[in-house]
Amino acid sequence: METMNDNTHRRPALSFYHANGKGTGSALTVALEKATADCDGRLLVGLAPQESDAAFPRFDWPREVCVSLGVVDVCLLLQVLRGETESVADGKGLYIVRDGDRIRLCFRHMVEPINGYSLDVYALLSGGEERRVGIVLSSAEALGLCAAVEGGMAAMCFGA
Repeated sequence: METMNDNTHRRPALSFYHANGKGTGSALTVALEKATADCDGRLLVGLAPQESDAAFPRFDWPREVCVSLGVVDVCLLLQVLRGETESVADGKGLYIVRDGDRIRLCFRHMVEPINGYSLDVYALLSGGEERRVGIVLSSAEALGLCAAVEGGMAAMCFGA
């Protein structure tokens, strides 16, 4: 298991760690893969649940749910972050099928009970296991995520 600040198992990524005393927190990592001549660029989004039985906040990286998003999917997230829409697909989210896994990613702006952005990932894995991991980003965290993703769009599209 990794400690809260040890995500060395990943490429350079923007990370947010939201641990809590109940052990129901989560960690979000967002990494960009540049486009190449052989492969389209993508945004890798991972959500890992907090370990509920750890004495100190730790995240269960082996149970992380990872989603690979293409350019149009990323633009749908950016529309929410920019305030152009309140949620992705009117709250229905994005549906992703990968290697027998079925994943739904929901992203929305929220004002109650706090102002922020809610990201929830629901996964039905090929072995029948169900996972749900979510995180609420503050407005400041969302602004940083928006700026980082917007800044990486050229590399994601053109490999710049």
